[in-house]
Amino acid sequence: MSDVDGLDLKIQHLDLKEGDVLVVSAKQPLPERVSEFLRARLSAVAPGHRIMVLDGGLQLSVLTAAQIKARTEIG
Repeated sequence: MSDVDGLDLKIQHLDLKEGDVLVVSAKQPLPERVSEFLRARLSAVAPGHRIMVLDGGLQLSVLTAAQIKARTEIG
C-alpha cells in the first residue's frame, strides 16, 4: 500500500489565471514523498502555476493574483 492509497481525492474544474497559486492543505502531516507526489500531479495539470502543499483538510483552492496582491499591499 502506498502513501497515497486511501486518500479521498476529488477533481473539480479549475479556472486558473496568470499568477494564481494552487494551494493544497491536509489535516494531518504528510510524508515528504506524498507532498512531492501532489506537487508533481498538480504541476502536470496546471503547468506554469506555483503549487503550495500545506499540512493541516485536503482541500484544493486557488489563490488569485489579485488576492495575493491585496494581502501583500501595505496600507
